[in-house]
Amino acid sequence: MTNLYIRTVCLLSFLSIPAIPSGSYSETISGRVVNKTFDRTESGCQISLIQHGGESVEVIRDTTDTGGEFSFEVEHAEGDAHNILSASYGGITYRKNVAHTHGEPVELAVYETSDSDSSVTVISHHLVIDGNSREVTQIIIVRNSSTRTFRTGGDHGHGLEIPLPEGVTSITGGAEGLHAHGDILVSPEPVRPGGSQMIFTHKLANGSRYKQRVNYPTSSVDVMMTPPDAEIEATGLQDLGDVAFQQRNYRRFRGAALEKGGHIILRLGVPSVDLEEYLSRDTLKWTLGGLAVAFGLLAVFYRKLPKRDGDGRNGSSSQERRQALLRHIADLDDRHEDGAIGEQDYRARREALMAEVIDLEELGE
Repeated sequence: MTNLYIRTVCLLSFLSIPAIPSGSYSETISGRVVNKTFDRTESGCQISLIQHGGESVEVIRDTTDTGGEFSFEVEHAEGDAHNILSASYGGITYRKNVAHTHGEPVELAVYETSDSDSSVTVISHHLVIDGNSREVTQIIIVRNSSTRTFRTGGDHGHGLEIPLPEGVTSITGGAEGLHAHGDILVSPEPVRPGGSQMIFTHKLANGSRYKQRVNYPTSSVDVMMTPPDAEIEATGLQDLGDVAFQQRNYRRFRGAALEKGGHIILRLGVPSVDLEEYLSRDTLKWTLGGLAVAFGLLAVFYRKLPKRDGDGRNGSSSQERRQALLRHIADLDDRHEDGAIGEQDYRARREALMAEVIDLEELGE
């Protein structure tokens, strides 16, 4: 289940574009690496250009010169250009999606690090709970408001530390490297300036009480419970009644800000199940359905994040990105019709792609 989860979540960052058989052309992708902490260019920085075309991936490398500049000569099929620039600085990788640059230089931002999490806040913490399978998908949307990347001290520092609910000491799905130290879930990813997210799933603990401590100031808490008639009490949260989301019905609760050290407290009248039933096909379907909800929520709440200076995309590249996403959706539809991809996997992938399309449209980029 974990591998399936990872493959699905990776669509948020690495989307392959179907190949278009047409003429090829050359393009120069150039730019500079800028240290946004000290507002200076960075020389000697290792840069990689990752080219996604059809089912192939090609990586080209360069090192910035004394002025922090880099340049790549690339060739790709016409209409088939999706590139990711990657810079390694201070042991941390910084990436930026680029399509056609039209000769305009690209600015790739890097940052110094800090072992203080004082600038890290949770914009919204979502719990999507299935009372039948006793499965929870958590979506935590985070913002680092500083100009430094948060990472705990030492050469092997990590990022977010999220307390798991009482009685839970492991997860059943999440990004690669997520691991539990007792009742603390640790992300290996440093928290870069701007917005980011953590998505993971876990089993409900035995008993009816759900209590989870928050480790960062949290602006809002959102709980979605299915089936909507399942017994639930949510301390301090407003009952919004039944809602329909991603073709499923939920009972929804929402709460205002929680300070660091506060708790999310629920009482759930849901039955316990044995491990064999928990790992059944129905649970797999719920996990995929929970992921579709997660992707939809990410699209909704990322629209509320303010943009960072110097890290936006121009209208031209955004339009090209939209077109690439729509082509990929059309290809996914064809594969589904041909029986090359299963129904649940198809729906989860399509929801993820559509979430990004909607995000681009409503941002009006």
